[in-house]
Amino acid sequence: MIFAMNEKFEVMNVLECERAFLKEKQRENWFCLACHEKVQLRVGTVVSPYFAHQKQSQCEVFSENESPTHLALKTLFYNWAKDNGLKAELEAYLPELHQRPDVLIEGRIALEIQCSEISLERFTERTENYKAHGYQPFWLLGPKFKVRKCTQQSMKKFLSFHELSGFSFFSLNAKDERLILYYAIFETVCGKIVSKQVEFLIGEGMLLEILNRPNVLCGGEITFDSKTILREVHNKRMKKLRAGDKFMRSVQQHLYQKNLHLLSLPKYYYYPPVKPLFMKQDDFSWKQVLFSQLEEGSTAEACEKALLSSRLECFSFPLIHFEEVVREFIRLEILGLDTINCLEVQGDQFKLIPHQTKHLIPYDFAWEEVPDFSIKLPHNALFNEG
Repeated sequence: MIFAMNEKFEVMNVLECERAFLKEKQRENWFCLACHEKVQLRVGTVVSPYFAHQKQSQCEVFSENESPTHLALKTLFYNWAKDNGLKAELEAYLPELHQRPDVLIEGRIALEIQCSEISLERFTERTENYKAHGYQPFWLLGPKFKVRKCTQQSMKKFLSFHELSGFSFFSLNAKDERLILYYAIFETVCGKIVSKQVEFLIGEGMLLEILNRPNVLCGGEITFDSKTILREVHNKRMKKLRAGDKFMRSVQQHLYQKNLHLLSLPKYYYYPPVKPLFMKQDDFSWKQVLFSQLEEGSTAEACEKALLSSRLECFSFPLIHFEEVVREFIRLEILGLDTINCLEVQGDQFKLIPHQTKHLIPYDFAWEEVPDFSIKLPHNALFNEG
């Protein structure tokens, strides 16, 4: 904690004071601005000075055991905003929210520098609380949060989405003082994360423009080695089915009703080799709903309506509307069907061209001829906006 007040209600910012002066101030009693509990002024020789609650403190507003990394990062962003000529406040307490962002910019933009774990419930509560009171939150993730962990709910909750840049989040490299935007984040059907990234030096450029970068054209293209990925996913499915995997058995039972077998599915059940990050399990259920629409011909909007009404299970994304992730799934599937020549397009109507597999994959489906899958950003327009 950087701010505290003394018995005379005088507020002190430790970042604006010399160490010698702070050592003298250690004799005084200091209190938290939010909970008014007594705090301790700590002035060491290595770590920057700060205020700390007692171990038994019940304060829910100011985090405990703030790391030197977190303290240094929020100071860097505070200075960056000030250098840009913006009004900035460190640890501004917002009584109507009972929250305090690490940095508050122009009175309405809340920067949260997250260096430690936070529960989905707490993250959702804080984010919705900011939005309900007219604040725009930006979550910047500390060094412990890695892009490769985007397969886990602990990371997924931080993701944002925009059709120009796909799934994205901001990460911080404290050592090199860099802000990294990971975007176009995809998960292969084998559970591996692929993404693009762009880096910014903290303190250089216009901070607010950079924070809004995902909402403008990032662009780029990602290509996936379909043959390698699909061979791997086929082998995994085969092993799970033989081992009596509960989910795979339930899928197989459903496929029987359609005269299909898990190991001899039409090729569009294997393609594209990627799936949106929001899916908890394999994408069979989602594909079946979509394909049932496309078999007779359908618009993208009708497919979206069918998927939304199916109430399919997915991960929680507090920063993303469910409609957005459904549309992303439809975009990827339409692109995949077109790539393997299983799609007929007439105006705004899309129709599935059936494929019949006669033998167990991979013998019938010539894997050596499977085209690589390329995704370009931004996506081609499928939906009628507005």
